[in-house]
Amino acid sequence: MRDLCLLKAKEENFLEIVHIKAFGHQLTWVDLASSSSSSSLTTIHRLAVYYLGNLEFLQTLDLRRWSISSLRIPNVLWRSKQLRHLYLPSRIKLAGTNKLRLDSLNKLETLEYFDTEYCDVRCLSKLTNLQKFSGEVAPKDLAVMLKSPILNNSNCLLQYSSFWISGDFETKEQSLLRQLLGCHHLRQLSLWGYLNLVDKLPDKFPPNLTYLHMGNTELEEDPMPTLEKLPNLRSLILDWNSYIGKEMVCSSAPTTPSNSSRCFPQLKSLMLESIQNLEEWKVEQGAMSCLFRLVIIVDCPKLKEIPNGLRFITTLRELQIQRVSEALRDRHREGGEDFYKVHHVPSIIIP
Repeated sequence: MRDLCLLKAKEENFLEIVHIKAFGHQLTWVDLASSSSSSSLTTIHRLAVYYLGNLEFLQTLDLRRWSISSLRIPNVLWRSKQLRHLYLPSRIKLAGTNKLRLDSLNKLETLEYFDTEYCDVRCLSKLTNLQKFSGEVAPKDLAVMLKSPILNNSNCLLQYSSFWISGDFETKEQSLLRQLLGCHHLRQLSLWGYLNLVDKLPDKFPPNLTYLHMGNTELEEDPMPTLEKLPNLRSLILDWNSYIGKEMVCSSAPTTPSNSSRCFPQLKSLMLESIQNLEEWKVEQGAMSCLFRLVIIVDCPKLKEIPNGLRFITTLRELQIQRVSEALRDRHREGGEDFYKVHHVPSIIIP
C-alpha cells in the first residue's frame, strides 16, 4: 500500500524524492535523469532529499568544494511556489560558502533537518505558513531565530518544533536559552554543550516537551527536581557529563486535595549514559509511575547499585545495564543480592 501511494503521488507531481550518493570523492544526485521535468517540478508539494551511503565517509569529504550547482540540484525546486513539505539532507553541507536560502518557499508547512551551518537562518521570517519545524542550531544563531515572528508564542500556526542545539553557551546567551524554553510549540530538544549556568536549570520548561536529550552540559545541580515537573515528558536521555554531581533524586510528590501532581507523570523511557560522578541515585515510591524502559550504559563507575524504588514501578518492562562495572551488573543479575528490585521486569539485559 505504501509503494502504491508513493507511485501515485509521483505520477500526480505531488511528491519528489531525490538522493545523493558518493562516487569516489565526488557527490552526485542519483536517478536525476529519470526525475520529473523542470516544468512539473514547480508544482510539487513535498520534496525529500536523502543521502545514500556511509555518513562517516561523507564527513571525510571536503564538501566546501561543492555548491548547489556543482551537485546539479534542479534549482527549480527552490523556486517551487507549491512546495509544502521539505526534508533536507541531515548533516550534509550542500551550500558551501553560500548558504541556502529558502525565502521563495513561502507556502512551506513542514521544514525538517534545517541546519544553520548551511542554511540562511534569516529566511525563517519569510516562511509564514510553517506548522512543523526541526533543525540543528548553533547557540550563536538562536538570537536571529528567536527574533523571527514564526517562533513567537503568539504564532498559533506553528504547532511543533524540534531543536538540536550543539555548542557551548556563553554567559550572554543564557537569556536566549530561557527564551527558547518559553516556546509552547517546542516538543523535542537536544542540548549538547556546556550550558554555563550560574546555578541550575531554568525552572520553566515548555509544558508540551515530550523528548529531552542533554549531553556535556556539566550541570552541577541535580536536574531531576526541575525535569520531573514536566507533565508531557516521555523520553529523557542524560548523556555524557550532562550532570557532574554525586547524588540524584527522583521524588514522589505528595498526593493531597491541593496537590494531585505526580513526578514524571508521562515518562516512558529513561537513559543514563556516562554520568561519571554519580554515586547515589534515589527513586522514591510513586515516582516515574509510567516508566517502561530504563537503560544504564557506559562509564558510570561510582554507581554501585540501582535504586530500591524501582521495585515499586510495576510498569517497567525493559531494563538494560551494559558496559558498566562488573560489580553493578552482578548485583542485579538473577541470584544477585539486589535482584529482588527488578525481578518483576520481563526483559532484563545484563551481559
